[in-house]
Amino acid sequence: MRTALTAFLLLAAAPALAEPAITMFDVPGATLTSVSSVSQSGVVAGNYDASGPCGEGCGFVRTPDGTITTFSISGADGIDVTGVNDSGAVTGFYFQGSQVIGFVRTADGTVTEIRRGHKRVTAEDINQSGIVSGEMGDSKGFVRMPDGTVTPFKSNRCSAIETFGINTAGAVVGECDGESSSYGFLRQPDGTMSLIRPPGIDAGAFALDDDGSVAGYYFKRHGSATDGYVRDPDGTLHTFRFPRNFGSFGLTGLATVNGDRRMVGDAVTFPGGLWHGWIRHDDGTIELFDAGEGTVANTGTFVAGIVASGLIAGNFVDDNKVVHGYIRTP
Repeated sequence: MRTALTAFLLLAAAPALAEPAITMFDVPGATLTSVSSVSQSGVVAGNYDASGPCGEGCGFVRTPDGTITTFSISGADGIDVTGVNDSGAVTGFYFQGSQVIGFVRTADGTVTEIRRGHKRVTAEDINQSGIVSGEMGDSKGFVRMPDGTVTPFKSNRCSAIETFGINTAGAVVGECDGESSSYGFLRQPDGTMSLIRPPGIDAGAFALDDDGSVAGYYFKRHGSATDGYVRDPDGTLHTFRFPRNFGSFGLTGLATVNGDRRMVGDAVTFPGGLWHGWIRHDDGTIELFDAGEGTVANTGTFVAGIVASGLIAGNFVDDNKVVHGYIRTP
């Protein structure tokens, strides 16, 4: 079986697309290469495992020309890289004993910690200007400016906040745990925070684009079917049903590509139990794609994100359960 784009038609025929190019890569010497983030220009970052001084949980940055830079953090028991921007700055968090400490690493290798007393700090994303979003403690989100200023935020309607993304303007999306249900939220750069409440329960906002659109999913009150939504910048909510053959799935990115607002993620399909990447176009059609061959259950294609050029990055798990990075170029 060759790498292919497989169409799954939801409402109408999928838009005609040229066969994309798939570039698979591994960090040299790694036993696992896992992509977690992609920038607008195609810089990708993530984690790898390898023997040697870095041990497990090392970080890497790959530039569009294929150059891979690896790094570790002195004294860290493990690293989780979560975001990257065009300059090659990455953010994430690391473990040191019982502490969880956020960090920013610039392209020249300088690592700056993000701390808030002894609270757990997890940095989740970084935008083009170097603003970082994340969580601290058990109940607050935060934004960190490039000058190091950290601003915690919360809502009186949320017992806990989890952030998932930040756009170029500095807007942040995430999930707010309420008393009886969870909701998506959008926090504007001026601090204004709006809850997103689709017609169901346990919703989250998992991605946003630079136009201010937000994407997420939620559960219906009756039954276990999961529906998705896209929220326009003016607040208009569009809901839809995911295909019936989708089992477990994730929603990991949103970008407007030549006027087509595309939501991306990964899903396991049945029968077979193989994972595929999926793209939902603005007209409602959903297509599946594979980064490589997979024939064993719980292997296949996973998606880290999409950018405005249409480039998608993520991970491919082969039949030997080895994890590789990939870039899908339109």
